[in-house]
Amino acid sequence: MTSAPSLSVQRRVLETLRAKRVQSSDWWEYAIAKSWYSDWKEHILYTHKKTTSNDKSEILSAHFSLLDAVDQKFMEPVYMAEVDEDNEYISESLWKIILSWFGLSSSHQLRRRPIYGGYLTLSANQHILCDRILDFLPIWICRLNELDATDEGHPTIMRVFAWDSVSYIGQQARRMLKIGNNKRCRFWLVMQENGVDIVLEPILDQRQILMSKLVENVPSVLKILEERQLEIPPYSPVLDYGEIRKPLSEVWFGDRILSIVLAVEEIGFEIGSKSEASLQTGFEVVDNDFSSIVTISSIRNQWDDVLNDYLEKYMQGAGETACTLKEDLMRSAQNIVGEKLKEIKLLRSELEIKLSYTEKKEIELTNKEADLIEKEKDLQSKLGLYKTALGEFMAKKRQLENELEKIESQNAMADTTIQLNVGGHIYQTSTVTLTKIEGSLLSMMFDGRHAIKREKDGNFFIDRDGTNFRYILNYLRDGPKAVNSFPETSQLLQELAMEAEYYELKELQDLIVLRVMFLESRGNPTHSLPTYQHMQSM
Repeated sequence: MTSAPSLSVQRRVLETLRAKRVQSSDWWEYAIAKSWYSDWKEHILYTHKKTTSNDKSEILSAHFSLLDAVDQKFMEPVYMAEVDEDNEYISESLWKIILSWFGLSSSHQLRRRPIYGGYLTLSANQHILCDRILDFLPIWICRLNELDATDEGHPTIMRVFAWDSVSYIGQQARRMLKIGNNKRCRFWLVMQENGVDIVLEPILDQRQILMSKLVENVPSVLKILEERQLEIPPYSPVLDYGEIRKPLSEVWFGDRILSIVLAVEEIGFEIGSKSEASLQTGFEVVDNDFSSIVTISSIRNQWDDVLNDYLEKYMQGAGETACTLKEDLMRSAQNIVGEKLKEIKLLRSELEIKLSYTEKKEIELTNKEADLIEKEKDLQSKLGLYKTALGEFMAKKRQLENELEKIESQNAMADTTIQLNVGGHIYQTSTVTLTKIEGSLLSMMFDGRHAIKREKDGNFFIDRDGTNFRYILNYLRDGPKAVNSFPETSQLLQELAMEAEYYELKELQDLIVLRVMFLESRGNPTHSLPTYQHMQSM
């Protein structure tokens, strides 16, 4: 444990930070195991308990006894639980203070998340919703030379915040791989689907956000992310909608067997040791004035120029010693260059093989796409035939339904058949026909509201002209068009008008009167009378 202040000072710091609002500089909050955090709060609050003794000497004695007991309980370095539910996220201000007091465990992954969620910018026209709780992704980490290793334990999985910078995520990877901050490293992004590499490239700008790098290589995911942010109201100041929004890992991977790998490549020798502050806080300390000739030359790839320029400063006063040093450094540099060239050739060969495999896959996908287009055309043709057949089927179905409706109507009439004795003439019909015109005398007689007495022979007797009743019955069956079959003489039409008035068939009475008027206006009783359609047009 590093040198921490007294417990009373720690307690005052904790109480002050609790009382203050979140500082504007605190954009991030860091994960600490809940067990460690609760032990620390118990540790600093242990001496704050009150005593009920009235004796001042007893109070002081008890106080110093407690201090002695607390001093024997040392706090462990800060550590983080693997399961996120077992972690407590604290503000960056408190995080830095605690780390300066107790140091950092070697197993700590430096996991962090923003204090507030919100819209972040991926490019000039892309503003995507960042969720501080849900936007974590599992990625695999390993050294570059262990990328294809099959040994147990390689690679290692790590849970990172997808909107963090590659530099910070790489720092976590270095800690897990136990690569010191005094070594220069380059990071490679590897994406595999079904165990096959679909992306293998170095990350040149370590300040870049991991999310932008992933979207850059898998553009289709951007549409899914934009659809996900429509599931909640926009412009919310604090976003915590885990119950209705999907975690980023489900959105990113979905049903695809996709994995993300961050491979670390060491590109330089050790150029110094970590400072005490770096060991305590876990933040990399870079000394710009301290650098290695070999590291600079390996980065710039200008061996002769760099070495000559660097050694000429010492050759002026070093003489033979400088010449010997130059030869040794040149040999060392050439050996390193040879090894690097071999690695580059091997890597180039592997990349060419993977590129060839990718081209084959692209050809296969193109062929599959052509097959799918052909199948789609075939399906469209079959769909057209199906729609035509369906239309014919529906037409036949409607025809059958109409026929069935007529049959059912006829059956309904057959179920209600009755016989009428009108002035000695027997007529057989149905109650459906007799009650067709509401408000008529026949409708009121046979709609069931009144009990009509039958004759001994079972017929219903109506004391009216039985000869002309057939015209009344035809009108009830066929409607106004039945007038076309009525007699063409004024006498019979007048008799029918009287019958229509008796049976309270107002429309039929009007049609008959109109026909009589037309006949009389012609002055020729034998002249052909107009049809019902003709009378309607008058």
